Amino acid sequence: MNSASLTRIAKERSEARIQVLEQQIKSMDDGSGGGLGATSKRKSEKKRSGKRSGDALIPDDDRPNPYLNKSFDPTNAHAFKLTKTFQGHTQAISNLAIHPRKPVIATASDDRTWKLWSIPKGELILSGSGHKSWISGIDFHPK
Repeated sequence: MNSASLTRIAKERSEARIQVLEQQIKSMDDGSGGGLGATSKRKSEKKRSGKRSGDALIPDDDRPNPYLNKSFDPTNAHAFKLTKTFQGHTQAISNLAIHPRKPVIATASDDRTWKLWSIPKGELILSGSGHKSWISGIDFHPK
């Protein structure tokens, strides 16, 4: 990129930031909660991307737990046996997550990588590296 393009990009970013700050000041003057509200933030994000439909909704805490009054038979842990070992990480695995709907497992490791595995075959689907330290957690989005 040439310097004119970089200057134009910097100018557009500055103008967008000024608009956000002006909206924030206006909302503080109106007494509508002060600060940048979720609505203002979403509007500015839509202006930038044009395709974003919004953030995921967090469910209410007062919803009933469908498993609260159910009982389950205990699993016979002695019946389990090792059938597959996945070879891939060079150090200990610090966390593991099983996808709720797909036959996939994600692992995080002390070797600063994460890996996505198919089950039951154990084929490596995807791997990520570049973390500066060990990875302590991994999870799937609930949807």
